[in-house]
Formats: sequence, C-alpha cells, structure tokens
Amino acid sequence: AVKGLPENDNIIYQLKNNETQHNRRTVWLQDDEPQLSLGLGAWQVIRTPFTGTEEEELPKNTIDFNLNQDILLIDENGIDENDVSYAELGLTDNFAVRWETYIRIPQTGKYTFHTEADDQATIILRRNNNNSKTTLNPRNLNLNKGDVIWIRMDHIEGVGSAHARLLWTPPGGNKTLVPATQMFLSETLAKRGSIQEPRNVDTVQTGFELFANRPIKDIENLNIQLKSSSQKTPTTAPNDNPKPIAQRQSGSSSSVGDDFRLEFDSATIFSTETNGIGSNVFQTWKWTPNQPAFSLKNQQQFKLAVLPDAYAEASENITLTLKENPGYGVINDGTDNSVISQTIAIEDNAYKLSIK
Repeated sequence: AVKGLPENDNIIYQLKNNETQHNRRTVWLQDDEPQLSLGLGAWQVIRTPFTGTEEEELPKNTIDFNLNQDILLIDENGIDENDVSYAELGLTDNFAVRWETYIRIPQTGKYTFHTEADDQATIILRRNNNNSKTTLNPRNLNLNKGDVIWIRMDHIEGVGSAHARLLWTPPGGNKTLVPATQMFLSETLAKRGSIQEPRNVDTVQTGFELFANRPIKDIENLNIQLKSSSQKTPTTAPNDNPKPIAQRQSGSSSSVGDDFRLEFDSATIFSTETNGIGSNVFQTWKWTPNQPAFSLKNQQQFKLAVLPDAYAEASENITLTLKENPGYGVINDGTDNSVISQTIAIEDNAYKLSIK
C-alpha cells in the first residue's frame, strides 16, 4: 500500500510489500511547480487509471477535470504519441488523454481531419472557438487561409500497445501529421499572424501570451525570466539627412530604431524599470497565475504597439524568449536552462508615391 507523505520531506513516498511476493507499483509524483509556455502546442489532460467502461466517462467539459485525479500539461510537440512517448509520461495501460488546441489554417482550400489510434480516439471540431454550439464535419471542410479551428481529441487506451495521432489532408496534399507549428493554446494567438505596420497612427493588439498549466498561491510570485530581441542596427533615413527620421523611440530606455513597443496594462515595458523586459537581456517579470487549472485561463497578455515608420526596413521581427527558472519549468529536454521563443513579423507598408 502507498503510505502518506512522511514528516521527513526528503522521503517522498514509501512502498510496503509482502516480503515473499514481488509486486509492481506505479507511483505518480505530480510536481507542484507550473509548466509555462508562450502558446505553441495543445493543452493535454491525463487521467489514469481509466478503464473506459460505460460507468466511467471523461468529463464533457475540460473544466470539470480536477487536480486530485488528473494531470494538465502543455504538449508542444504535436499530437503524435506512441508507446515510447507515453512511457516517458509513465503511461502504459488503462489511461485516457485529452488534447485541446486551436489550429491556424495555412492556405485556402478543402481539409479533412483524421485520427489514428490504438485503442480508440474521437475528435470534435468547431470554428474559431470552443464556445460555439455547432460542431463541424471533419471531412471536406472549406477553409480560408487564416481561419482558426478549435479541436478536441480524446484518446482511450486499454491494455497493450498504444498510439494516437492527429492528421489532416490539406488542399492538394496527402494525409500527414498536423504540424505543431500550427497549434496554439488560445484563439487570439492562432488568429495572430504577421502584423502590418500602420500608415498614420500607432496600433495596439495582443502580441505575446504567457501560459501556466496550474495556479500557485496568491501570496507567491513566479520570477519569470523573459527577454525581447529586435533589430540590432537602427534603421535610418538617407545619410544626407542630418536627423534620421526612422529613429523611433518610446522612451529614454526603449530601443532606438524599433517599429514597436511592448505594453502591459497600457504601460510601456522599459528594460530599466521594475518588471522590464530588456532587449537581448533576460529580465525578471513577476507573475502569479491564480485561476483554476482546468479553466485553461492562467494566461498573461503582452500588448504590442506597432509604430508607423515610412523609412523602416521592409520587415522586422520581434522575438520573446522564456527561460526556465527555479519555481517553474518550460520544456522537458533534460536540461536546467531550457528556453522557448515566439517570433512576430512586422511587415512594413510599401512606399506610396504621388505627383502634385
């Protein structure tokens, strides 16, 4: 029998067996530190043990899972599981996995979504978001470039070999795995592609989002390690101009030459201020995710204000990088300094010429 946690914190668990027998036990140790993400991938819920009998069903709504029985992870590798990847999660027999994600459609045409699974898998598709009451037929869907499809996939495994894959047949193509790069944790991120620079006034929209798979106590903070990077060489007007026009700057501590500024709660994020995100230097950003885990609402938005600048380069990229730090993890790559990044392209407007 698995005993309760001992008073000595150095002993995490104990197993008590009959000395004359050899019994196998699986012990799940759920980390109380959250996993953080910048939004690529799918929410992944694990329930084990799960027999899949008529008396036992998965919750209809993901918010009805609970941390006492279920585990919530962020899967950034696409929905492509097999015996090996499941074994890395400690899963062998009698379990269920649910994924939820938003898929950005890369080109216009007809799409068909498929599953491959052992033992069984089901999918539900809805246009744009999971609040829609209308489900879509996964076959021969007419979709436009930039459309967003919300998808939920449940995989039920009994005993023996296990695998689960989400595939699609894109326009003019063959059946293939849905790329992880087209999967997002929120509808907002899935809809956001490259951003067009405005012609006259600054525009503000959601740029980046930070996600956590579980809450922490309200009295605590996570010391998030973030940095932003952008143009290293300021863009300028022609050399004969004594005062280059393209030297845009949001404040004394922002980067000269950038076509954007990051904002949080309508305030510009400067690298020299508290909770600043410095250009090319990791800074500490304090955050307290405090929403119920299975609400999938532990997220923080960073607004991106794009600045009009007729003399800027044809395009500019801004990258936000998140680094693992004590108190939270990012990706499970076996290192203590894991990093993940997201990049947004800012497309410049073409010159507009006129003769007067």
